[in-house]
Amino acid sequence: MPLSYMSFRLLDDDDIDKMKKWARDNYVPFSSINGTWHPICQAACVQINHLASNYKIEARELCDD
Repeated sequence: MPLSYMSFRLLDDDDIDKMKKWARDNYVPFSSINGTWHPICQAACVQINHLASNYKIEARELCDD
């Protein structure tokens, strides 16, 4: 079976900022990340999940004290 790939357009700094803002405004932490989204948007969603995960761990530790 041949491999398929998606090509994404190159972004300038303004476009990158817009993609990251879209992710912050619209992505719900720990929901699925669509593989058809631009890789910059996907990376921003992964970062949102990472930050949300760290926040949950810190909040749990504070409640345990």
